[in-house]
Amino acid sequence: MGWRVGATSAAQESRVRGGHQEAPAATKPPGSEAREAALDARAIRRIWGLRLLVIGLWCVVAGLSVAEMAIVGSIGLNPVIVAAAATSVVALAPLIAWQRRLDLRLRARLERARHDKNVLDMILDNTEAVIFVKDLRGRYTLANRVLTQRIVGQDIVGMTDDELFEPDVAAIFKEADRAVLRTGEPQTRAYMARIRGRSMCVADSKFVLPGPDGEPTGIGGIAVDVTELYLARQALAQSEERLALAMRGTAEGMWEYDASTRAYFFSERLRQMCALPAGDGPVTAAGVLACVHADDADRLERAARAHVGSRAAFDERARIRTAQAEGGYRWYRVRGQAAWEPDGTLRRFAGSVSDIHEATLAEQRLRTTLGQLAEALEREQGLARELNHRVRNNLTALMGLIGLYARSARTPEVLAEALRTKVLAVREVYDLIAGAPSAAVRLDELLTTIARAVTPGTGDGGPVRLAIDGPRVQILPSAVSALGMVLQELFSNALKHGSLGKDGGKIHVRWEPQAHDGSLLLAWAEHGATDAPAEAEAAAQAPHTNEGRTGLELISGFARAELAGSLTWVIQPSGFTCQLRIGKPAWAHAPA
Repeated sequence: MGWRVGATSAAQESRVRGGHQEAPAATKPPGSEAREAALDARAIRRIWGLRLLVIGLWCVVAGLSVAEMAIVGSIGLNPVIVAAAATSVVALAPLIAWQRRLDLRLRARLERARHDKNVLDMILDNTEAVIFVKDLRGRYTLANRVLTQRIVGQDIVGMTDDELFEPDVAAIFKEADRAVLRTGEPQTRAYMARIRGRSMCVADSKFVLPGPDGEPTGIGGIAVDVTELYLARQALAQSEERLALAMRGTAEGMWEYDASTRAYFFSERLRQMCALPAGDGPVTAAGVLACVHADDADRLERAARAHVGSRAAFDERARIRTAQAEGGYRWYRVRGQAAWEPDGTLRRFAGSVSDIHEATLAEQRLRTTLGQLAEALEREQGLARELNHRVRNNLTALMGLIGLYARSARTPEVLAEALRTKVLAVREVYDLIAGAPSAAVRLDELLTTIARAVTPGTGDGGPVRLAIDGPRVQILPSAVSALGMVLQELFSNALKHGSLGKDGGKIHVRWEPQAHDGSLLLAWAEHGATDAPAEAEAAAQAPHTNEGRTGLELISGFARAELAGSLTWVIQPSGFTCQLRIGKPAWAHAPA
């Protein structure tokens, strides 16, 4: 385990230390210890100078001693010899001190070098990068364990690229080496290569290693396997391309808020939707809110703050200004999702904007239609209730009249004819209001309808005529049925006992609004009875029969209860007359 350092000769045996391979001789370029080396060299020169001085002095002493012996035959305490010996002894003291200091300094430098080497060993052994050194002939002299164990799986000191890699890969490596040596500048590049059966993306940096004289001695290199990064960047580029295509092809606009810059980024589509200038520059918060309708801006901002603060769903509708919209604004659906930091602060906030203008208008129209339908249904239900009320009242009155006719009818045929006339009149009234049960009915139409039902030909230009006179008034829906029952009874009495039962008889009906109480006064007058005294007497006495009196009394009560009015009548030999007062709630002036 470790990195490998080899000698320049492949045949030379290398020594293995602590998991790394090291050549027996290695030249290191001067580094940060250059000053200390200079000081040590000066100290060594001083030591050698003192050594030479001592040696010279001892040579002098020895020469003097030999000369003295030759002259006097013995060696005595010659002052010169003594002085030379003393001087040499004195010179030895600083020599010894300097030698000791030099030894200590060299020992400290050696310890630091060992420490630095251990640190370098740890770095080389634990880095994920490939680190290597080549000599000028392209042979590896150093390689860390990533290269030797993970990449090639063997010791490579002394080997070349041609021996380790495929020809195309070796050619790439050698070309890079030549470029570094040719220019003398570091070379950094990235390339794809198939190394030992594995496709890799490698990023490396190579540089020249100078010797003490500054001349190149080899090439150093650091390489990193960036395959995962390359694949990730490829995937990111493909994802960005797909996203860009999707954003260009979709009808939705995309937006993003960067909390670090407090700026919004709009897609090209969204810029078109909001009538903003083209480009990819940021948009400020004020610029965003300026695009939103004033009635929606506060609500949209509150919803966004609620999503960021409490993580509530952000899905809102708002009107956004656009150049294509009529009136300047269109309805859009704005959705978004925030991303938070681990401490809960906002990092990003992104989302989409969808055009829902037509759908919103359709929804509004649908709501309006549903509201109108609900109102119409309520009206219809009210009309149904009112109609039921009228039917019950009319049936009650009809049952009363049927009972009356049943008691007074002389024959079943007379009773049947009376009932037929009543039912026919009721049917005609309902036919009149069936098309628009909530609409009022003009009084003249109601009169002619009842006349046709009771006495065919009365209102159609037949031998017996109905004359009507009065302003255009209408009977309100709540009173149509009740007034129809009253008029039917009056026409039936006229047919059975009055002028309509005689040749040449006719009825004149006139009405006039009353200013003092707001009622409508309807005057009924029958004309055309025979001049014979017996017939005149019979005509005068006919309404006084039980049937006639009871019928008039019944519809008089009906007029009070249902028409908020009254019915008064006068019986004369010349004909029957009555006045029907209709209260204000039951009638109104008809539009022109």
